[in-house]
Amino acid sequence: VSGSPNRVLYSRTLGPSGVIIKALSTATTYRLYQDSWGIMSHTLETRLTRDFGPKWSLGFAIRYYTQGKANFYEEYYSGSPAFYTGNKTLATYHSYLLSLRPAYNVTDHWTVYLKAETYQQKFGDAVDPITVAIRSDDKPLEISAFVVGLGVSAKF
Repeated sequence: VSGSPNRVLYSRTLGPSGVIIKALSTATTYRLYQDSWGIMSHTLETRLTRDFGPKWSLGFAIRYYTQGKANFYEEYYSGSPAFYTGNKTLATYHSYLLSLRPAYNVTDHWTVYLKAETYQQKFGDAVDPITVAIRSDDKPLEISAFVVGLGVSAKF
């Protein structure tokens, strides 16, 4: 078992962005993440935004994320390990996000937006126990969500 209560994080992001045609822009990013607990993750995201005049825009985004588990993560521990966790986000998993975001520019500095997102997360080594005492009926953990939000952003 390896690990440390002190976590050191490393992250790098890169990606192109630009205008495809007038009023249509795109941005794509790739992010690599690694930490001292042994987690390595990759995120790939693409955004497409269409302007409808100076006030309205509509954005679409798709994101894929994948990660390996922390060195000390186990679904079931035995004995007395030096480090242990019940945090499923330290397990192996991948996720998908689809997002739609209409926005209205109130002024040059203030924007109001609505967002609707669908999210799916599937774990490789974390389980959803049907019966806690019976491991044979455990199935891989999956999380799905639909999120609606309203927000305001400002540029200074």
